[in-house]
Amino acid sequence: SDRLMQVYEDASAIGFPRGDVAVGNYAEWKKQQTVFEDMAAVTTRSFRLTGDGEPERVLAHAVTDSFLPTLGVQPMLGRNFLAEEDRPGARKAAIISHNLWQRRYGSQASIVGKDIFIDEAKYTVIGVMPPGFQFMVNTVDLYLPVAQQAAPHVRVPAVPGEGHASGRLMVKKTRHGPAPSVAAICS
Repeated sequence: SDRLMQVYEDASAIGFPRGDVAVGNYAEWKKQQTVFEDMAAVTTRSFRLTGDGEPERVLAHAVTDSFLPTLGVQPMLGRNFLAEEDRPGARKAAIISHNLWQRRYGSQASIVGKDIFIDEAKYTVIGVMPPGFQFMVNTVDLYLPVAQQAAPHVRVPAVPGEGHASGRLMVKKTRHGPAPSVAAICS
């Protein structure tokens, strides 16, 4: 059976036994590990959605291209992020929640391929998530490539009045045996 695990950096010396993972560390862990089927990272923060109706503050998961495959989920319309979209400077792509699709875009399948504005930047909608899909937070309306978001860590600090932010690194079940320690992941 599949299992998901969360992996943290140990910063116990400064009071954070489950510290946020630096983006560079995530990249190295993913490249070097041989224990997990896959790894994905996610951070959550708010954005302004504008350009086609009233401006709206929405919550978004900034995710690695491996996020949805690690969860075993596909958009119901469109597609997942490509690896080349999860790079700084790449074409900006977004996947929207089923709820946002219904509420703001009238359940129009033609939203896939259209441009929307998120924090005044143009993103192309590449997919719509299935109804009821949520991960960790039940009010997320956007999924964006994490590499396109400026953050030195997988977690982005919350700014008072600017909404919620948090981050997680997750891995899909071990290839064999019980869960290893993080030290074993990169050895």
